[in-house]
Amino acid sequence: MELKQIVLNKRSGVIHTRDCESVKQMKGSNKHIELVKDVNQIENKKPCGHCLRKRDLKKIYKKEYKRRKKVLEERRKRDHKRVDQKYDAKQEKLREDYEESIIGLDDE
Repeated sequence: MELKQIVLNKRSGVIHTRDCESVKQMKGSNKHIELVKDVNQIENKKPCGHCLRKRDLKKIYKKEYKRRKKVLEERRKRDHKRVDQKYDAKQEKLREDYEESIIGLDDE
């Protein structure tokens, strides 16, 4: 299940999916349609007992958790790659400096 838009009942503060039967019975002046860009928008709102059951919300939150976790893992990989590149560059510079320092020195 994925939410793209929700309908907020202005009077009760309950959120619904657009195709919920309760929305069809709601007065037009009592409806407010919102685009859902982030799960944070719905976290503190009261879900409808018909269209947004707890198990459905659990699926939504689980999907968002996995999405956020993936973003963090990708960011971590990117950051580690940058650190590795800096470390490799410093190590290469150290090797070059060492080799330059020993040119012309004979082992005795």
